[in-house]
Amino acid sequence: MHLRFTIRDLLWLTLVVAMATGWWIDTRPNRVLPPPISVTPDYDHEKVKVAVKNFIREALDSDDPFSKLHIYLSQLTADGWPEADVDAVRSTCNSALWTIYDISIE
Repeated sequence: MHLRFTIRDLLWLTLVVAMATGWWIDTRPNRVLPPPISVTPDYDHEKVKVAVKNFIREALDSDDPFSKLHIYLSQLTADGWPEADVDAVRSTCNSALWTIYDISIE
């Protein structure tokens, strides 16, 4: 006795298993919900905005702005800036630099 399965049979089996798994995950009683997302940011907007403006002014005159960003962030950390503020500056400056870099390539 040989069992022969076609690709269509395997696709149906995959669909049935996926639906059953989804149903089981959705209806199991002991679900652990993720913690609610905080709506208020944990960094100082004005302080970060000024730091980003200062960095962009310096970075536009630099040959290697990404290395300059690393140095700038190290200075902020050394000056005692909270980690949330430094992270906000890092992500904003990285986005700005990549946007400037992408535009200058085209």
